[in-house]
Amino acid sequence: MTWVPRTSAFCTPARAVIQIATGVTAGRIKYSGRRCDRIASWMILPGIGGTISCSLSYFQRRASLPERWIARGNAQRLPLERVGELEAVTIGLLENGIESECRLPDAQARALLSYFMMDVGRDPEGHYGFDCYAFVSLLTDSVHRPEAPPFDYEAREARVGDVVVAARGPHLPGGIRHWALSLGNDLFLSKFGKSGQGAQALLETTDGQALLSLYDCDHMLVATRRPDAPPWDRGRWPLKAGAAG
Repeated sequence: MTWVPRTSAFCTPARAVIQIATGVTAGRIKYSGRRCDRIASWMILPGIGGTISCSLSYFQRRASLPERWIARGNAQRLPLERVGELEAVTIGLLENGIESECRLPDAQARALLSYFMMDVGRDPEGHYGFDCYAFVSLLTDSVHRPEAPPFDYEAREARVGDVVVAARGPHLPGGIRHWALSLGNDLFLSKFGKSGQGAQALLETTDGQALLSLYDCDHMLVATRRPDAPPWDRGRWPLKAGAAG
């Protein structure tokens, strides 16, 4: 199935859009010998006189928001003139040609922009350890504490903006194998990569069964930030030279 996005009704000078084509697959994600489908996703940015769009994976590999450029196929860098006006990144869901907005909480939409402004994938050494859990810690403004994440867990249907964990066995947090952000309708956005490293991983969209099978898990839970959780440590990354590991 071919799907070529042109623009988004939700892209404005203040908001970029991750547009997700629900039900359309675009390649596979591999992890520890297992595979699952990735859902087609695009990044749409405001430009001068229109929008600029590319696949989300291409954007993460071949563009830089803080440096305000995107590479063309011939490696020429095109300027992204309107990056300075951005305030957030929102999610658009495209199904049967109709786009709807996934209404993330405003704080999460702003934090999603902060994530892209970090240029994590282009500085893997400086962001060593920035994995799926670090991603949701940023989105929920909670301290990154892998040994004791400041979350409570419950078995219920995930709603838009919920953090979920894919786990194996009853013991938490030890049984957690992956963290993700719920977009509703059984769609999840998360970073994929080796646990504890993760900076080289890309943001991808999958469904719940894909998460469970990829990480060999037997259940999924909603993780709720505890009210007394310390805030995100904005000075944790990037790491100083030689600090990784």
